[in-house]
Amino acid sequence: VDGLLEEEIWLQASPISEFLQTLPFEGESVTERTEVRIVYDEDAIYIGAELSDRNPVTTRLARRDSQLGDSDSFVFLVDSYHDHETGYRFWTNPSGVKGDATVRSNGTGRGDTSWDPVWDVATSVSDSGWVVEMRIPFSQLRFSPEDQQVWGIQIERNIHRNQENATYPFTPNLERSGVSRFGHLHGIAGIEPGQRLELLPYVVARGEYLESKKPLGVGFDNPYRSGADHFGGTGLDLKYRLASNVTLDATVNPDFGQVELDPAVINLTAFETRFSERRTFFVEGAGIFNFSEGGPMGSVGRPPQLAYSRRIGRSPRGRVPSAAVFSQVPNATTILGAAKVTGQVGDGWSLGILEAVTGKETGSYTTTDGEAHEILVEPAANNFIMRLRR
Repeated sequence: VDGLLEEEIWLQASPISEFLQTLPFEGESVTERTEVRIVYDEDAIYIGAELSDRNPVTTRLARRDSQLGDSDSFVFLVDSYHDHETGYRFWTNPSGVKGDATVRSNGTGRGDTSWDPVWDVATSVSDSGWVVEMRIPFSQLRFSPEDQQVWGIQIERNIHRNQENATYPFTPNLERSGVSRFGHLHGIAGIEPGQRLELLPYVVARGEYLESKKPLGVGFDNPYRSGADHFGGTGLDLKYRLASNVTLDATVNPDFGQVELDPAVINLTAFETRFSERRTFFVEGAGIFNFSEGGPMGSVGRPPQLAYSRRIGRSPRGRVPSAAVFSQVPNATTILGAAKVTGQVGDGWSLGILEAVTGKETGSYTTTDGEAHEILVEPAANNFIMRLRR
């Protein structure tokens, strides 16, 4: 994947060029030549787009999944299961910024951007426009077991200079859009979703280097801080494909230390702060458990988010007594293990089952007389969620 489209296979593929504007002049042809070709091999589907432009392109660098409203962009959406309900969205800009999300027919906006599949994209810019080349492995998609596949697709091009959006296929602005209005992609046959079993063992080590200071009037050091504390752990992640459209995910003693930190928030209300789910195990297939696309519970115009997975492995709710001079409480509840089954089970039914077991957490504290104590800050718990949707 180099963003040049110089391979012979691209010349053999028929181009898609019937793009019509949704903005600013609804129903008119796109103002710049736009040709998209789609090919595949046994491992992945490839999308090649030649996006001509008689003027310099508009672009910027940004983080993954950023909105690109101030840049030219290219978007590819696919309903690989062809249920007219669920799909995947991939987008990029001339700088090669990657974005991806899961979408639903009744959803709005970009979809659930917490989904981060493994895929490749490369772009190139020239005086005549820019070129996109995407490679999306079949292992990152879910599709039916039939030998002859029919997928739904939608392609979008945005030209920032003209505030122009053009799509294929075209849906009038006053009509309902979404996955159910995608066009059909025929000709894919004999594909498999990739490896049936994936195992990912891990070993992690970390250290804390905190200076121990005596409070005034206390004659002993903090017994919970040596100045250099080291920790280690091991665990295992498992993914098993029960069928081409049903996947089992399991994890034992997971560690999410590499996950992006939540933003700092000062909450002066009586309600808990809700953060986006970024932990890989809980992200994939999470849409089946949600009635909305991630809005806060009870927000105007959005259904409530009934399944909030961030409570699994949360910070312990218990606190040590105020009389404690020194204390040590775990930052998060330990997830001993979790398993999840998600996918399509036929005739338009979607199934999601999640179970996670968290351990008992205790905190330690020392009073002014130097006596050590322990207190339960979070009981052991079993979390179970199941949803069947059609």
